[in-house]
Order: sequence, then C-alpha cells, then structure tokens
Amino acid sequence: MNKSHDRYWRMFNNVETVLDENSAVWTLVPIITEQKNLLDELIQRIEEVYGNNHADANAITRNKANIKEALMMKASILAAALYVYGDMTNNEVLKSFKKVSKWNLDNMKETELVSTTQSIIQAANENREALAPFAVAEPQITELETSLDDFSALIGQARNVRNNVYANIKEADQLFDEANNLLRNRMDKVMRLFEINNPKFFDLYTRARVIVN
Repeated sequence: MNKSHDRYWRMFNNVETVLDENSAVWTLVPIITEQKNLLDELIQRIEEVYGNNHADANAITRNKANIKEALMMKASILAAALYVYGDMTNNEVLKSFKKVSKWNLDNMKETELVSTTQSIIQAANENREALAPFAVAEPQITELETSLDDFSALIGQARNVRNNVYANIKEADQLFDEANNLLRNRMDKVMRLFEINNPKFFDLYTRARVIVN
C-alpha cells in the first residue's frame, strides 16, 4: 500500500469505527444505513486487494472487541423489535427474543452468538414487512449481516458472501476513489442532520474524517 492509500485507509477505518460504535444514533435513518453498507463493502474489497498487508491496521482499527460490541448493539435492537411485534401478535417464536439482550449476547460463547444473530437475521427477513412500523427495514438487516460477517471472520467462520477479488493497484485506486466520493458527496452531507440534533456524534464523525499525514 502506498503512502496516499495508507492515509485514506486509516481515515476510512476511523469513520467505520465511529459509525459502528454509535449505530444506535443513526440506525433508524435508512439513507445513512444504505451509505454505511456501501462503505463497509468498499472497505472489504480494499482488504481483498491488499490481503495480509493490512494485518497491523486491522488489529488497531477493526479489532475483535469493537466489532463484537457493534454486532451486539445491532442484534439487540432488532431482537427488541421482533419481541414487541411477537408480543402484540401472540407469536411465541418471536416472543422468545425477549431474552436476547445486549448483556445476554455478551455472555454467550462465540459460536452461540453467531447462531443467535443468524436467527435474528432470519426472523427479521421473514417478518420484514410487518416490522416496518417498528423502523426495521432491509438496510438495518443488511448492516447486521455485515457485522456478523466481520465477527465470524475473526473466529474463522466467514460466510464469503461478497468474495470479489480485486488483485491490482489500478483496481485499488478505483475503490479508494469510490469510497472518497461516497463520503464527500453523500455521507458528509447527510451527517449534517446531526449537527444540531446530536452535536457530539457529529463532532466524532467530523474528527474521524480528518486525514492525518
């Protein structure tokens, strides 16, 4: 990775980390969730270009604890919606998600956390239309799937859903351009929704966008 790529790579990961750690703030805004999914996809594809060359950077910016924290937050939000809907419709299967709290997820074994999250994703997809009044839509489900992929990869269980291999620097240049355009032309503009309503989160995002030489 050349010096220019390295600087932008660190910024991309800083932005992703801030968004993952504050998912409860923006997850109910579909347009941000869609853009976050695109950013995740671009970062994954850049990782495929450089492979193990990013091992040290990943250990700092995408460490296991942070990814697990984001996964548990997103899973517990969807589980709560499933439980409420199940309670309203007397659906015993969905009512069982009442026990899926962030605390319970944190105390599960890794394999159990993966299987429980998969159950949440399956139930959310099966009841997607009914969950719309609870602010649950396809982007939120996709976001949870992405976090599950990231976590599973760290314990050797990646699903390899988006396994496109970009093998040269020319393709990497294009990916970096796409990610920069996504942030400049879309994400930065939408984030102004929080400039007044949630200035702390807006400041965290703005700081993450700084490119350090």
